[in-house]
Amino acid sequence: MNIDPGQITKSEIAESADGAQAHILQANLTEGRDTRLIELLLPPGEDSVPETGSTLLVFDLGGRRFGLLLNDGVVPEAVEGEKLLYSSLGTSKAAALNMRTNGDIEINGDADNAVRFAPLQAALNTLAGFINTQLGLIAAEIVALGGSYAPPTLTIDITAAQVVEVKFSA
Repeated sequence: MNIDPGQITKSEIAESADGAQAHILQANLTEGRDTRLIELLLPPGEDSVPETGSTLLVFDLGGRRFGLLLNDGVVPEAVEGEKLLYSSLGTSKAAALNMRTNGDIEINGDADNAVRFAPLQAALNTLAGFINTQLGLIAAEIVALGGSYAPPTLTIDITAAQVVEVKFSA
């Protein structure tokens, strides 16, 4: 088996040697200085295309050429046991999903937190109920003093803020 380092110069989705659609990369090999078309080797469930200029290992196996990405220029951050998925723009991460060893999942960093919709909706409804009760008591006192006041009923509807495409559990 020949293994050579190379640098990606072009990529496209095309038919692989077994007839399936695959990411086919054009790579300049640093040893020998020739150019080859290779099939990008990806784990099941992942689909990505490294940027032009990324380095990889090119190897021949069973008459087919495969590439295994070595370096895309983005500085590694994941620690032992973590899984970090990202898209890149040059040598920077454009979007990232980090699965931490403590069970946290971070989307584009950890500067803010997601909230659980159902408990937030319940808490806001409880708050609205409390305010409505207080408005009723205030109205009763105003009437007792000879005035009139018909308080509005406060409702809080945050259903438009619910992101139904993202689900999680405790």
